[in-house]
Amino acid sequence: RGLECNPFPPKTTKHVIHGNEIWKRSLEIRGYNFGRSIKEAPDGYVIAGTSFTSEKQDALFIKTDRDGKMEWYKKYDYSDKDWLQDLLIVSDGYILLGYTFKKEEGYLDYGGDYMLIKTDKNAYLARGKIGGGVARIGIFTSNGDSLVKKESLASTMFEINYKKNGIVGMGYEYDYSRMWNLSIESVAEKALSYAKKSAEATKIKTINKLSVIWHNRFSLKILDNMLSTTITADAVQQKRSPYMNKIGEQIFDENLTIIDEGLRPAGLGTAPFDDEGIPQQNTTIVEKGVLRNFLYDTYTANKDKCKSTGNASRSYKSLPRPSPHDIVIKPGTATLEDMICNISEGILIIDTIGEWLSDPVSGAINATVTLGAYIKKGEIKNFVKGFIVSGNWFEIAKSGIRTIGRDIRHDLGVSTPSIWVDKMVIASD
Repeated sequence: RGLECNPFPPKTTKHVIHGNEIWKRSLEIRGYNFGRSIKEAPDGYVIAGTSFTSEKQDALFIKTDRDGKMEWYKKYDYSDKDWLQDLLIVSDGYILLGYTFKKEEGYLDYGGDYMLIKTDKNAYLARGKIGGGVARIGIFTSNGDSLVKKESLASTMFEINYKKNGIVGMGYEYDYSRMWNLSIESVAEKALSYAKKSAEATKIKTINKLSVIWHNRFSLKILDNMLSTTITADAVQQKRSPYMNKIGEQIFDENLTIIDEGLRPAGLGTAPFDDEGIPQQNTTIVEKGVLRNFLYDTYTANKDKCKSTGNASRSYKSLPRPSPHDIVIKPGTATLEDMICNISEGILIIDTIGEWLSDPVSGAINATVTLGAYIKKGEIKNFVKGFIVSGNWFEIAKSGIRTIGRDIRHDLGVSTPSIWVDKMVIASD
């Protein structure tokens, strides 16, 4: 029997010795695709080649099952022209051999290097990106006045799938920075780690209430959902905020201090002035549990006869409205490991979906946990997923916080550490 790979789209064909066709597969991948090498793997076939589009040429790696049906493919884009020439199957993955070419300025032809790639046989990249840019934002008036600011942003994201015992786990990780100092390898390694944990995770039995640690990945989502749209002056003036008429009141735990940081060095929300030209500032929203301020632009400040906090936000085609720069929970001193060690039984919530449906007005929190860990006697016993966690933001923030961690994570518009919460409802089918 033999195997054949043809271009656009790649096809695999299997024959018996007499040439009778057993199956034929068309592997639908965008572009004009060539297979240059194919090897039989324990659970299927792997193909190395190249993929052309109108914009570029990428190295192409394909995995099929025993019947030639494509399970996944990966394109490698390192330079102007990349292709794979051959591959080797090893005990823990694959080694890919190819070439990478880049056209040098001032030269008519391309300069090339050999390319050697080592991959994990059970893991593959579902999505990934690395990007960055610089923007110049200007405010100009009919009187001839103007202000111009320059902003930069670099970002990277990886979503990796990992297959173990027929179960596919998904993990993702990302990072942002004002400078090109991203640890891209670390981000990819964390995404792979989460994918492996997800593949190992099991369902949990329904338990009424347990201690819960909000990993900083989850606490970011909750803080953004509960505060971003409710601590602005327009929400208060339009009677959409649960914090109306509560300035000076103890609304949260005394260990909870929340600041909107518009001036933190290299902060993702930092700028010299807002979108009305008002200087940005650090505004304390909650100080030791006491509500101190709302966030204002010029219009809402005039209505309340006070000064703007420098929080106006707009696009070139919209009117200004107040918006947070970077809502930050002041970190504590405990590590994530410290919190885990002090829990007799509980859950560490790492990732969720559906938390955006939680209600910032009523405070109802509901989320489906896609990755968590079951804690028993201060140790992580196993990873878990596929259950619902629920609770009330106002009750938790006022009297349900046990410990605030020091592992603060910065995202666009919000920065939080991990938080140990006394009790939340855990429910599974």
